[in-house]
Amino acid sequence: MCNYCHTPFDGPPPPACPQCGAPYRPQQKVLKIESPAGQAALFGICEELHGAFKGQNRAWLSPNIPLTKVAKLAFFFGLPIEEKMILAIDLSPSNLDVGFIVTCEGLYFRNGNGKRAHLNWSTFLRGPIVLRGSTLTLAEGIMVNLAPTSNPEYAMGFFSELQKLFRAK
Repeated sequence: MCNYCHTPFDGPPPPACPQCGAPYRPQQKVLKIESPAGQAALFGICEELHGAFKGQNRAWLSPNIPLTKVAKLAFFFGLPIEEKMILAIDLSPSNLDVGFIVTCEGLYFRNGNGKRAHLNWSTFLRGPIVLRGSTLTLAEGIMVNLAPTSNPEYAMGFFSELQKLFRAK
């Protein structure tokens, strides 16, 4: 299975994903938030972050996400049906061009150029977060193009705060 777009492979993995072109990387042990205590801690972090975005009508926190919004967000971000959406944040001036979804598996994001990606918790917690212009660089050099029309500083603050709170819990 592709680590980025989750396209399944038939037989041995190819050097690159036939769907998105991402280079194949063997599956590594991934941190998942599976225990009730871990999920409660993650929900607490998301609840704190939700407060910063709530007044702008661009943040949705589980369980108060309308089903129509859940379906739209899952489609736009490529969220697998079996993953539970905890927090969704839209950082774009128009609907869902740039944003993030927090799940127990990790982060899903949509770049300003319309590309979607997934970043598991293990990878997210591994490295620094750097903002250069409108490009946010996360762990292992994973880059998120935030498009000049979005608010890169806000996104930087979101990721930094999430990482800091996550490590403290």
